[in-house]
Amino acid sequence: MIWRCSAPPYSTNIKAAAIARLWNLPSPDINGARRVQEALNALERHNLVRIERHPGKESTVFLLDDAGTGLDYESPNRAYNYARRRKAPAAELQQHLYFRVDAMWWKAGAIQTLKGPGLAMLLILLAEDAPSRRGTGIWISPSNFKERYGLSVDTRKVGLKNLQDVGLVVPSTRLQEDVFTQNRRRVFYQLREPTQFRDPTQ
Repeated sequence: MIWRCSAPPYSTNIKAAAIARLWNLPSPDINGARRVQEALNALERHNLVRIERHPGKESTVFLLDDAGTGLDYESPNRAYNYARRRKAPAAELQQHLYFRVDAMWWKAGAIQTLKGPGLAMLLILLAEDAPSRRGTGIWISPSNFKERYGLSVDTRKVGLKNLQDVGLVVPSTRLQEDVFTQNRRRVFYQLREPTQFRDPTQ
């Protein structure tokens, strides 16, 4: 929806069946369209979209604030620049920061087939990814995981396994030596390119 509604008024009336075809869902005109409609209804329940239903015509979907506040959607870039000009505090600027998800993650089919925990962990790894970590991998502390990301440790475990199963991350265990604390073995996760994705349905 964010891709489709990239400019004011941040709305679209694209058919559910058309979205199903974009996602390459089975039976796009019937079962696929129903799955898309169910997803839109879920987004509406979470105040992420507002749907205007027109009997006999396509519904119009309006983006809402992606924090789930129910407020109108605003481009994060525009909101950040406006807040910066107002000399807003750092906390307000922070809430408008974002990162881009490369379109290849969609084109390779990875995002569409991941389960919820896998998708959540993929987004976390993408957010934590940096050029300095490309050779070493990403370590995510289990101890403050819930506090930092708002997800359970079980979600972390299941999500990382989902990503490993489809070939999107490669774990490696290394000994972290510290003269002040006990040495620990930590698991680092190397994020692979979306083209390395293995579709479990095929």
